[in-house]
Amino acid sequence: MMEDVTRDLDLDLFIDDLRTLVGYRTVVCRNPDAFARARDWIRQFLADADAEFLDFDVDGMTSTIIRPRGSPRPALIGDAHLEVVPAADPMFELRRDGTRLYGRGTADMKTALLTLLYVMRELLTGDDHRDLWLVITEDEEVGSRRGAQCIVDHLVDRDLMPPVAFVPDGGYDLAYVEREKGTAVIRAVAGGDGGHASRPWKVTNPIATMLAFVRDCLDLFPVPPDATTWQSSITPTMIAAGTTTNQIPDECRAVLDLRYTEDHSPSDVRARINDLADSNGVTVRFAKLDPAAHYPREAPIAAAYLDVLRDVVDGEPVIEHSAGASNGRFYAAHGTHVLMTGPRAGGAHSRLEWVDASSLPAYHELVHRTVELVSDRVRSGSAP
Repeated sequence: MMEDVTRDLDLDLFIDDLRTLVGYRTVVCRNPDAFARARDWIRQFLADADAEFLDFDVDGMTSTIIRPRGSPRPALIGDAHLEVVPAADPMFELRRDGTRLYGRGTADMKTALLTLLYVMRELLTGDDHRDLWLVITEDEEVGSRRGAQCIVDHLVDRDLMPPVAFVPDGGYDLAYVEREKGTAVIRAVAGGDGGHASRPWKVTNPIATMLAFVRDCLDLFPVPPDATTWQSSITPTMIAAGTTTNQIPDECRAVLDLRYTEDHSPSDVRARINDLADSNGVTVRFAKLDPAAHYPREAPIAAAYLDVLRDVVDGEPVIEHSAGASNGRFYAAHGTHVLMTGPRAGGAHSRLEWVDASSLPAYHELVHRTVELVSDRVRSGSAP
């Protein structure tokens, strides 16, 4: 499976380039110098290609549109993020074990980013540019408001939204992502008067208040039993209170991450969480509240893409419902159909993040064929 590809990929060179890209410590909201060096490397990578770069700088984060020089509008946008989540120092050194390459960003999502760069360079140094535009952002891990949202707003304002976006931030093992959950980040505060831990009956303990609120949230949105169960769930990710062992604090703060299915709308989620907050005496603020996304396999472009995917993997591709969220939602909100497939990879956000090197030639071929498929349909006037 996946050995019969029609375009050559110098895998050793690709791995060397991935080693360089992983080595840039582009940790989200940190290390601006590392981001600058990575952006410079990307420009150098495309130095021999006839590409234009358009940067958007928002609050210290830079997003970039890369397009063929003179391209009037995109037939297809490839969207990838440069930033990664924090990791220990050794994870920024690519390590190989058999066919697996370990390192921060190998799965999420520097390998996919590098594949898009390879395909764009190959197109721009050839005879057929295909009107592929790349979008590279730096804040997907914290909501994309300073990245993909700004880029999409720019494209909408200029009537440049493409019919299709390839957003390979999921679908590992060459799967097709059909649905993504909506996401909410909830910041909660429980207050009290504070007091001595030996006399708890005198005051309201904000820790107990917060724990009751969290328990009610978990009852409303319970943890799914496994990855195949498609249901909404909430996870407390941060909680903080107190400064000493014998003092009841006067405040407790928590952050909860909610992933919800299309069974709930953003307004429904807001109303339900607000009701629980009111009943427990907790104040909440929604730092993020984005809807679930659907990329239906029945759409003409999806059906054609699945045929390409079948050919590349020499079998029936997995149709995946993803518990995660990506920049795809910003494109889908404006009628752009999102295609999402990644290489064989796993361990995203963990200390054992990896990508399978043996899947990369087929993945490189898939991206090339995807660009050809979409651009040919756009040129012929076929509906996406």
